[in-house]
Amino acid sequence: MKLSICSKSYKYIKIVDLYDFGKGVKTGIYGNATVFVTPPISEAAFGVILEDFKSKRTAYKNGGKDQKGAYELAYNLLIKTLDDLGLYVNPIANGDTAIIVLAGYVPTQTGSGSKSAPVIVQPVLSTTTIGVIDADCSSIPNAEFYGAILASQQLALTITHEGQITAAPLPEGSPDVYMQLNVGKKRKKSFIGLNSGTRFYVYYYAGNSVGMSNLSSPVSIVCQ
Repeated sequence: MKLSICSKSYKYIKIVDLYDFGKGVKTGIYGNATVFVTPPISEAAFGVILEDFKSKRTAYKNGGKDQKGAYELAYNLLIKTLDDLGLYVNPIANGDTAIIVLAGYVPTQTGSGSKSAPVIVQPVLSTTTIGVIDADCSSIPNAEFYGAILASQQLALTITHEGQITAAPLPEGSPDVYMQLNVGKKRKKSFIGLNSGTRFYVYYYAGNSVGMSNLSSPVSIVCQ
């Protein structure tokens, strides 16, 4: 049976989503150093490539064709770097889709091609408005809807194949947990009415008529 590997779906997503996909890979690989011990490029160098792509794309969008050449160079370098990192992840994963997802990539599909439950990827968070956290993730094959859970503490959450979410009990004396759930067809989620200066944790999942993905690992951010 053919093993799952890192899909190159990032070559076909909207350009506006490519930067966030790269951030997800950056978080996945460099945030899990015990799994991905020796990446072929340093975290700092990958960060420079990502930010250069973002700035060159903005310049091209605002400045027109005079900026096209620099933008294309930055785009091609980012794609090549994502290709190289995917090749690095594949032998570590050895077909384990959970490790591929942990690295921020989307696994290739295997088997007969029949519909299956989606596999989740890590969310990317931002906060530019007071009391608001925005979350997003890359497009996921087979996903018909996306869910995001926001919590004021890091929780041990699980989700069943049918979509029931449960949390392990917290130690006695723990502060109350504030939570929001946002489910719908759109990948992008906004959580509003939050306390500024508070760190929140966001978990993503996706689902379809077959079942639910696993929950992503939590990603945290301090709200504006």
